[in-house]
Amino acid sequence: MSNIERFTDRVDDYAKHRPRYPEALADFLRDYGLKPGAVVLDAGSGTGLFSELLLSRGATVYGVEPNEEMRQEAVGRLHANEHFISLPKSAESSGMPGASVDLITAAQAFHWFDLDKTKREWSRILRPGGWVALIWNERDDSGPLAAGYGWLANAFVSKDQAVRRLANPNAQIEAFFHPNLVQRYSFPNAQKLSRDGLIGRALSSSYWPKEGPDYEASIQLLNELFDQHAKDGKVEFPYTTELFLGQL
Repeated sequence: MSNIERFTDRVDDYAKHRPRYPEALADFLRDYGLKPGAVVLDAGSGTGLFSELLLSRGATVYGVEPNEEMRQEAVGRLHANEHFISLPKSAESSGMPGASVDLITAAQAFHWFDLDKTKREWSRILRPGGWVALIWNERDDSGPLAAGYGWLANAFVSKDQAVRRLANPNAQIEAFFHPNLVQRYSFPNAQKLSRDGLIGRALSSSYWPKEGPDYEASIQLLNELFDQHAKDGKVEFPYTTELFLGQL
C-alpha cells in the first residue's frame, strides 16, 4: 500500500476523532503570515482539520491533498467557505504559481513527504519573506490513560502498517530549513473522548488493525482502558502541539 492510500479506509474516524489544534497556535502565526487576505498552502491537508483553523483567521487556504477520499471529506466540510480551495496535488508538486504563497503549513503530515522535492517546490512557491510552519499534535504519555493507550498502540501495530516517523526529527527538520535556522514552540492541547471516540481515535491511525484477532483484542483492551479512567463518560488525552517555524 502506498503512503497516499494509507488513510483511505480511515477517513470518517480521522475527521471525527483526531485532536484539533489550539487557537493559541493560530494567534501566534499572525506574526508569520496568517492574516486576513493572506494566501496559505496547507500541505497534506487531509480532512481539513488544520485548514479550518487557518480559515478562521481570514486567510485564503489552498488545501493540497493527494488522497481523494480525505480531500473530498475536507471539501464536504469546508465547501461553504469560498476562501477554501482544494487541490488534488501533493506537497512535492502543488500546482501553485511561483512566488504566490505567504505561508505554508503542514499539520501531522510532513513525515510523509519527500523532503528534497518538497523543499524545492516550497522554495519555488513561497513569496520573499514567506514562512513555513510544521505542526504535530504529540500525545503526552506521562499519565496512566495515555501511557496505557501508547502501550496498546505499540502492541497492536498492524503487521503491514508500520508507524511512519522521521528517523531523526530534529536533525531532518534542521536540514530542511538549512542554511536558515528553525524555531521551535510548544502549545498545550487536550482532547476529551467518549468510549466511541477513544475507539475511533485508535482506528484513525494508519497502523491500527481493523479486522482479525488483533483488532478484537485491541478493542476489548480499549474498552477496559476507558472503564478504568473515564469520568462523567469521558476520558481526556493531554497533548503538546509542536510547531517548527522557519524560512527557506
